[in-house]
Amino acid sequence: MDGSSVVSNTANFGGGLVNTSGGQITIAASMIVSNTTSSDGGGIFNDGNGGSGSAITLTNGSLVQANTANRGGGIWNQQSGSVTLNGSSVVSNTASNNFDGGGGIYNTNSGSAITSPMAVASKTTMPTEAAVPEWQLRHSRH
Repeated sequence: MDGSSVVSNTANFGGGLVNTSGGQITIAASMIVSNTTSSDGGGIFNDGNGGSGSAITLTNGSLVQANTANRGGGIWNQQSGSVTLNGSSVVSNTASNNFDGGGGIYNTNSGSAITSPMAVASKTTMPTEAAVPEWQLRHSRH
C-alpha cells in the first residue's frame, strides 16, 4: 500500500485494516485515520495466528492517527505477529479499556514491535472518563 488512505471505517475488529494468516503488508507514505472498533485494533489488527508470521511494516512517513478501540487504539498486534515502524507515527489514538488499553500499540501473546525513528503518543481513557495522554508502547502476556 503506497500513498493511500484508509479513513473512517468501522468493523467488529480491525477498524481500518486486518492482517492475519501469514500476510505480509508494507504501508508506505499512507494514512490510517479515524477508524473505529468496539473490540481490538482501531486502526490495524495484526494477528500472527499461532506462529504464521503475519507482519506489517509502516514506513516513509506513514501515519496511524485518531483511531478508537477497546484495546490497541492505533495498532493491535498478537500471537507472533510483527509490527515494524520506520520513520512513521502512531499518534492521538484512543483505547477505552481502563485496565490494559494500549492507546497507541497493544502488543500481546509473543507479538513483536520494532520501532526506528518514530513517535508513539496516544491515550487510554481512564475510569473517570478523563483522557490521560501518555507515551505508550504496551506489552502484555495474557
